[in-house]
Order: sequence, then structure tokens, then C-alpha cells
Amino acid sequence: AKGMAEGNHINDNAAAGVTVSTSANPTLRKNKIFEGRSHGVMVYNYGLGFFEKNSIVSNKGEGVLVETGGAMHLRDNTITGNKGSGVLLRHNAAGQVEDNEIHDNSGEAEVSVDTESTPVIGGNSIWGNKSFGLLMQGSS
Repeated sequence: AKGMAEGNHINDNAAAGVTVSTSANPTLRKNKIFEGRSHGVMVYNYGLGFFEKNSIVSNKGEGVLVETGGAMHLRDNTITGNKGSGVLLRHNAAGQVEDNEIHDNSGEAEVSVDTESTPVIGGNSIWGNKSFGLLMQGSS
């Protein structure tokens, strides 16, 4: 799938608000992804995607989780108030995380990169975590 989702309110879902997998490559722009009972956005199993100017707020899991070969471009988003990390990249994740505001999330770090992941991270405003702002560990 290579569609576009723009201007939606996505909230109060039991699973991730947005899930991208199996080589799907959508564009999501200007959506509000909030108050989910899991992750705000989950990209995995070689899913791709371009996420721009979204608000990812107050989800019970990670704001954005990228794992198992997922690779996304995350640009100019606001990611705040999530119970997990703002952005977690693990298990061979890749992509770009640039020009986002990532703050006041409750996970181990605002942005956490581990286990064989290779993202490019730049131009973000990262603050307000009780532990790490940017955590890179393992084989990242």
C-alpha cells in the first residue's frame, strides 16, 4: 500500500493507532494520533512510510515504535505525553528522524536506539524526559 492519510483524528484504539508493515509505504500528514491504548505509530516487518506534521500525543505505549526491519522518515512532528519513549527504534530499524519536537514522554528515553538499528537523527528538539534525552545502546 502506498496511500496518503491527511487531517485525521485517530484515537482510543486498543492496538496501535497507525500500523505499517510488509513493505507498505504510506504518507501520513497532519494527523492527530492520540489517547490510544497501545503505541501511537508502529512500523515493523519492513514497513516504510513518510510521516510529517503529525501530532502523536498521550498514547499508552511508545509514541512511535520502529522495529524488525522497519524504516520510516519522521519529519516535523510533535511527539509528547506518551507512556513509553517518544521514538523507539530497535531490532534492525532504520530511517530518518528530523526536525521533530519530542518531549515529556515517560519511557526510558525521549529517543531510544538499540539492537542493530541505523537511523539518522538530526535537527530535533528533545527535552523533558526523567531519564535520557537520546539513548543509543547495544549494536546501534
